Amino acid sequence: QPPLRGESLLHEGEPIVWVSFIDEGAVEVLVGPDLELVAELHDGEFLGESACVRERVCAITTARVLQHSVIFSIRGSALREILGRFPDAKLAVMHVINSRLDVLDRRRPRAHGTPYGARAAPQPR
Repeated sequence: QPPLRGESLLHEGEPIVWVSFIDEGAVEVLVGPDLELVAELHDGEFLGESACVRERVCAITTARVLQHSVIFSIRGSALREILGRFPDAKLAVMHVINSRLDVLDRRRPRAHGTPYGARAAPQPR
């Protein structure tokens, strides 16, 4: 079932499990308590990519569906396994992550003692 307009796909500070690919539509990327708009993602773009780099990572942004969208998702752990077999694809994803972090670094002060306010998700007990 397609996500509804206004539905959040990521919540800042919450663990990321899924990497989502936008087939059609648009998603806004927001940061901070005032939900400042930092980007819009459209057809062919993806979000939640930090989940494919390491486990137990929290979102550093909120992502919300702007309009009718078709979005496909894969567990970060599954994509991480796939990217392990395709180094060029892994490098391309890492480039996107670094570019997005650069944008956030210019727009947002460091918080929580780590760059971009990112922090690892709580460890299971």
